[in-house]
Amino acid sequence: MYIKPQGPKGYPLIGSISKLASPNRLEWLQSITNTYGDVVAFNLLKKKFI
Repeated sequence: MYIKPQGPKGYPLIGSISKLASPNRLEWLQSITNTYGDVVAFNLLKKKFI
């Protein structure tokens, strides 16, 4: 049994690609690890990344 990692919801279809493509991507990545922990799941173009 495993626990599914949590993460930001993102937008339909594009997921979190707009945040990852922005100039502030490092701050965004740091903020989601501060919120969700060391292992974070997020979507990019309908694909889940952990």
